[in-house]
Amino acid sequence: TELCITFKEFPPQHPSWHGTSTEGGFKWRNLEMVRWGDQGIRIRSKRTKSYGSGFTIDRMESRGKPIERYEVD
Repeated sequence: TELCITFKEFPPQHPSWHGTSTEGGFKWRNLEMVRWGDQGIRIRSKRTKSYGSGFTIDRMESRGKPIERYEVD
């Protein structure tokens, strides 16, 4: 699954997330989950099992189309 997330605040670099910069956002590959709530979103890499959290989403896209949420099958 390819998910492109544009953040309101640019997230800190983390080498294990395998993100590539896309117009101020990141295009994430091998995501295990994305969720958000009081603490912002949490991103987990399938490769490294590392987490990132606390970012504010501006918009999300999958396969070029805007999406409201990302569900893991």
